[in-house]
Amino acid sequence: MSQSGPTTGFTPHQLRWAEAENARRKHEFDEAYAAWYAERSELASMQAAVEGFGGQPTSYSVVLKREERLLYELPHVSLVEVQRDPGHYTSGYSGFSFRVAKGIRYNIGGSRGTYVPGTEQHKITDEGTAAITTQRVIFQGSKNSREWAYSKLLGIQHDDTRPFTLMHVSNRQKVSGLVYPATEASTFRFYVALAIARFQDQQAAFSATVASQLAALDAARPAPPSWVTPDEAPHNVVAVLKGVRTAYIGRPGWPRGWRVTQGILTVTLTFALLGSLTSHTQTPTSSQSFAPRAAPTSEYNTQVLESPPPVQPTHAAVAPTQPKSGRPAAPARSILKTSPKPRLLPKPTPSPKAIPRPKPVVASTCGAPTNPWGYNFCQRGSFIYSPASDVCSYFDCIASFYNGRGYMAQCNDGSYSMSGGIQGACSHHSGESQPVYSGSGPH
Repeated sequence: MSQSGPTTGFTPHQLRWAEAENARRKHEFDEAYAAWYAERSELASMQAAVEGFGGQPTSYSVVLKREERLLYELPHVSLVEVQRDPGHYTSGYSGFSFRVAKGIRYNIGGSRGTYVPGTEQHKITDEGTAAITTQRVIFQGSKNSREWAYSKLLGIQHDDTRPFTLMHVSNRQKVSGLVYPATEASTFRFYVALAIARFQDQQAAFSATVASQLAALDAARPAPPSWVTPDEAPHNVVAVLKGVRTAYIGRPGWPRGWRVTQGILTVTLTFALLGSLTSHTQTPTSSQSFAPRAAPTSEYNTQVLESPPPVQPTHAAVAPTQPKSGRPAAPARSILKTSPKPRLLPKPTPSPKAIPRPKPVVASTCGAPTNPWGYNFCQRGSFIYSPASDVCSYFDCIASFYNGRGYMAQCNDGSYSMSGGIQGACSHHSGESQPVYSGSGPH
C-alpha cells in the first residue's frame, strides 16, 4: 500500500512504518466488513422470508396435513432424548420400636431422607431428516419418527454452546429434541421461530423485530480506515521503548496468561544474560602487565607551519670577577634558545546542510468517502467504468450495483450506482446526482 504525494525526505523507517500501518488497518477493516456483510446478508434473507415466503404445499419426504405448508427441511439431523441416572436418598435414619404392653410393641419407622435425582444426560437415539411446517416439527429416522405439534408445545430450549434444541410438549412425558449441523443452527432456529409466530398469528410483530435488528446492524457498519503518512511515524526511541515493553509484558490485546508467561521468560533470559556477562568480566591486578595502547590516529593536513630559523646557542659574555675571598668565580651559564616544534593542522570537516522535509500532499475527495484509490467528486481523473472489486466496502452501493453498464455515479439519496449516463439511472433512489471520478490515491 502506498500513499499519495512525494516520498522524498523520509527515512526508510518512516516509509516502512507507514506502509505496514496502512496494511494493518486495511486488513482489520476487511475482516470486520466481511463479518458484518455475512451477518447482514443472512438477516436480509430472513426478513424476505418473513415478508414473502408462505411455504410449499407439498413435500417428497413428509405427508402434510390439510392447509399445512412446508417451510424448511434439513437432512443429517439426530434425535436426542433427555435421560437421568438413578437417584438416591440422603440424610435418612433407620427408626426404632418400644414395648407398649405385654406382647405389644410399637414400631416407629425411619426416614429415607431427601431424594436427589440423578444427573441429566442427553442421549442420541436415531438419525434422519427434520422438517419444519406451519403446524409442527417432524423428525423421520431409520428407527422411529417423532413430531412436536405447536398446539401442544410447552416450551423450546436452544443450547447456547451446542447446536441442538429441546422441545417440551404436553402429550409426551420425556423431553426430546434435535441435534443439527452447526452451520445450519441460525437458519433452523429462525424457521422454528417463524413457524410458531405464524401459528400464533404474531407474524407482524416478528417481522418488526427482524426489521429493527437489520436497521441496528446497518447503523453498526464498519467505517473505512483513515490512512497514515510517513511523517506520523513514531521516533526511533519511542519505537525501541514500545518493543521493550512488548518483550516484557506482551501486547495489550493478548490474553493475560500469555502476557504473564512471556514476562517470566523474558526476565529469566535477561538475568541469564547478565550472569553470563558478569562471569566473563575479569578485574585487572597489579601483577598483570599491559602493553601500552597506541595513540589513536586521525587524519591531518600534511601542511606544516613554517618555523622560525634555528637560533645558534650563544653564551653571554660575562667577565669573570674575582671574589673578595680569593676563590675562583663560577663559570657563566649559557642560555640555549631552541626552535618550537612544528604543529599539525586538523583537516576541517564540512558541516552538513539541512535538507528541508516536504510534507505529504493528501489529495482531497471533495466530499466523496475516504478510499484507497482516490475516487472523488473534484472532476479529477475520468469516469469509472471498471471500479475496484471491493469498492462497496467504502461506498454505499445499491443492491444492483454490479448489474449496471454505465459509469460510477452517486444517487440523490447518497447511494452509488454503476448506471451513470444511462437513462433511468438511480430510478429507485431519487435519480442521479453526480459522477464519481477516478483520480489517484493509495492502492
